[in-house]
Amino acid sequence: MSQKLIGNTESRWKTFLKTKAIYIAMAITVLGLFGGIPSMFFLYSKTLIGFGELLILFSVCAVLGLLQWKYLKNILGIEYINFVMYAFSGFGMCLMSFLLFINYFVIVSSSEQTYTVEQVSVHYGEFDIILSEDVSSETERVISGYATENFQVLGANNIIKVELKKGLLGLTTIRKCVIVH
Repeated sequence: MSQKLIGNTESRWKTFLKTKAIYIAMAITVLGLFGGIPSMFFLYSKTLIGFGELLILFSVCAVLGLLQWKYLKNILGIEYINFVMYAFSGFGMCLMSFLLFINYFVIVSSSEQTYTVEQVSVHYGEFDIILSEDVSSETERVISGYATENFQVLGANNIIKVELKKGLLGLTTIRKCVIVH
């Protein structure tokens, strides 16, 4: 009797997948487009990662989505071009956002750095900061974004204390900046 029940459950699961898999794929695509893209922009503005590195991460996640074609082509019943859209905008974007969220919320280490502002310019209401220390352009980009959101006035020779947190994936995020002087 237990074998009959197990067989019936497997049959129900396969029937469910055959009939509802396309809806699940469409939901993942919508979630990737309307949830993944805004969360990616938010996390990119806080994380010290270059745009090229972000594209590489997205490409790897999208390729992982494409590798599912062998297993999902019969279940989904869609053409390959539509599956590519699911793999890139749905699965790839959701996976990348998930990884960036994991990196943002699971902290491995934290530190504080102090930087001296060498030059400040304002373009279209946003600060563009150049630091006197030898730092990456990603650090200056994230500090400039934080300063635009939180500071009213910022001048040259100001000292900024930055709270850095390294996440589970090894990417550093800037959580807080304070003008010391």
